[in-house]
Amino acid sequence: AKAQGKHIARPPLVESKQTEIARLYSQGVSMNQISKQIGVAYGTVYNYVQKIRLKTKTLVA
Repeated sequence: AKAQGKHIARPPLVESKQTEIARLYSQGVSMNQISKQIGVAYGTVYNYVQKIRLKTKTLVA
């Protein structure tokens, strides 16, 4: 399937949940609390926070 160009990964989170993760994280809420509030796994929150950190790091540099 991959050789035929099929996308085989999970779909990304809904944009509203992504922005909610970013908003809560910028307010200093822990990743554990964010995952419980939004209803997603801790690992999902961690991955999106890493993307946020990478974006802010490249914007600052």
